[in-house]
Amino acid sequence: TGKLKVNISFERIQTPREEEFYGGMLVAKVVEARNLLAMDKGMFASGKSDPFVKLQGYKKGKGWAILSKGKNKSKIETFDKTKVAKKTLEPVWNHKLKAALTPQHLPVVVFAVFDHDDMSGDDPMGVVKINL
Repeated sequence: TGKLKVNISFERIQTPREEEFYGGMLVAKVVEARNLLAMDKGMFASGKSDPFVKLQGYKKGKGWAILSKGKNKSKIETFDKTKVAKKTLEPVWNHKLKAALTPQHLPVVVFAVFDHDDMSGDDPMGVVKINL
């Protein structure tokens, strides 16, 4: 299993009650990853990956209600992403990502790692979810 090193700072907008979420500004430095899966396999492949990280969040859909018994719909939104690290299983990015969260977002962010592939589209490699 791979590991992702990220340093996060989140400045939350103050709310009258702690359980309410009005959003805030998140700044994350995606430092590096270790022991990633080799996604580029096959006869002419490198046996490595071309990884990058997307910083994502969930935006509430229309008709969102806290008491809807799990029937709420949310939409994934990509705020920012790192550059692609070519042909490696041990990428070092040291890349700063930012996300402005609003009251329409859920208080969670996702760091999704993908393998870049021009021919067949990007392949998911793993995710880390962090509650704010």
